[in-house]
Amino acid sequence: MEDNIRQAEADISHFLLYPEKVNKKSLEEGVCFNLLNQVRELEEQLLHERYQKKQKESYTNSFIENMAHQMKTSVTALQIRLDLADFHTKTEEEKAALKEGQKCVTRLTEEIERVLKSSQLAAGKVLMDYEELDLEKLISACIERLEVIAHKRKVSFEMKGELPKKYFGDGFWLMQAFENLLKNAAEHTKKGTIVWVNLEEKEGDIKVSICDEGEGISPEEMPILFQRFCRGTSRKAGYGIGLNMAQDIIKSHHGSISVKNIQGKGACFLVSLPMLYGTEPYKIVRENERKL
Repeated sequence: MEDNIRQAEADISHFLLYPEKVNKKSLEEGVCFNLLNQVRELEEQLLHERYQKKQKESYTNSFIENMAHQMKTSVTALQIRLDLADFHTKTEEEKAALKEGQKCVTRLTEEIERVLKSSQLAAGKVLMDYEELDLEKLISACIERLEVIAHKRKVSFEMKGELPKKYFGDGFWLMQAFENLLKNAAEHTKKGTIVWVNLEEKEGDIKVSICDEGEGISPEEMPILFQRFCRGTSRKAGYGIGLNMAQDIIKSHHGSISVKNIQGKGACFLVSLPMLYGTEPYKIVRENERKL
């Protein structure tokens, strides 16, 4: 009996680490054997649900990419017409109107690119380019890029602590991840408050926490916050892709991202990244990305 229980424990642990079908025949009658058979049935059900989810995600990604490319074609045609109109414009009023139209086209182009990048990340079509970089400077640069939003809402950023000067990762995509997290905090904290950015190296990991002073996250929203297109009940701005993108990028760096509410303060996002030296540790991830 004890051997059977140990075998069941080993099988369950293996399945949780490597979700794959266990090729074992149905077992004989008996309490322990019936339990093992139920575990086998649960494995089949979980694998089926995982397959269905993957198929749905694949269909969704293809649909989004096709729509984004169609929209880019239309926006390009609109841009050409705006350029032609600007060439023939004579009055200052007309020029001002065209300038406003150009701003709208630029914003639309940026949003289409964001949706397209989100879909490509979710589908594993983006290969990270790992290089040596200063992560602390990268986060500071993200804060500088958000000065317009911060000034508009009378929000300030306070960065405390320090990080090692040498980190290996993809600078472009990490900037996308941290900018999304910082932008999310700046948009949902109360006006006139501070977004706290705490930096720390602990036990070989880089810890970055981004905490706002907003209303926090509702219990209903918490489990689905990082799902794509999740906007939640209190998060009205955006399309619900920024946090999902950040999670995909952090995962590509062997890291993790989590969120919690701090009583009387708001929401706090915690990013944890392992201190990997050189690009060798990323080779497995890169190979897996190429296979997708």
